[in-house]
Amino acid sequence: MPKQQTVAKTVVDQLAEWGIDAVFGVVGDAAQDRVPLLVIAGRVESWYVGTNHKQYFDHLSLYRPFATYTAMLANPQSTVEVLTKAIKAALTRRMVSHISIPMDLFTTVSPAAIRPAEPYLHTHPASPPKVIDGVLPILNRSQRPVILAGRGTPGYRRAYCTR
Repeated sequence: MPKQQTVAKTVVDQLAEWGIDAVFGVVGDAAQDRVPLLVIAGRVESWYVGTNHKQYFDHLSLYRPFATYTAMLANPQSTVEVLTKAIKAALTRRMVSHISIPMDLFTTVSPAAIRPAEPYLHTHPASPPKVIDGVLPILNRSQRPVILAGRGTPGYRRAYCTR
């Protein structure tokens, strides 16, 4: 008969058996504190993914409750794309991102070109005071003002603006 302990302790002990207990303390803390963190985890070779191989488990499902982005790199050609997406998600959402990489891909050649870092990820958007001062009178005169903000809004301008 197993010893009596809490479910949380059983989860931690089981994770320790798999060797991933230390990582989840860090991941859980980062997620709770909203600290950007990129986790890159090696996994079994790609031909074992989804099988009953002795060391295979579903990394993506394991990280999903903690991570804003989780993906498995499936092809060397998408290395930079997947990495860029994970980094952007971690930095802009201030959360954990996770990439799982099959061990056989670590030694393959990646044809992807390295991209320069995107400078806007570390800048806070702010309009100059002149712009804000100019829009305030317009907003004050408006009866039903609508503010469309963000990259995804340009296509909605006609739907909401009648002028």
